Amino acid sequence: MLTEMEVINAVERYLHGRGFVTKEKVPTVQSRGRDLVMESRSGTLLVVEAKGQSSSQPHTALVAEEFSRSQKEAHLGRAIVSTMWTLSRGYNSAIALPGDSVDEQLVNDRKAALERLGLVVLFVDPEDGSVRVEVGALPL
Repeated sequence: MLTEMEVINAVERYLHGRGFVTKEKVPTVQSRGRDLVMESRSGTLLVVEAKGQSSSQPHTALVAEEFSRSQKEAHLGRAIVSTMWTLSRGYNSAIALPGDSVDEQLVNDRKAALERLGLVVLFVDPEDGSVRVEVGALPL
């Protein structure tokens, strides 16, 4: 199962491979601020809000257990609200999620709305860490 930090790291590697440079990155998931800010070759910023499949916090009951569907839906809702704040300030915004069946269904059920908002949604494969763009397009 992917933790939030593993999702952040996978997306960072993926974007580096496409010519992006890291501008900001949270050192831990307990840190406040934007999870990941990347800059494209043309200088366009992409702010990424990431979510994991399970908690990485040893003091929580869900460490090493996958979040429920309702928890994942709540996480997606919080990520959308966070990206709306970023979009309203003129930045490109992305949500990065584990590419599991629940997260994929949650996104696909909302795909048209996510596209209308101008969001990019990235899925990280829980098995091999590969990343794919599911909604939108990366800024150039």
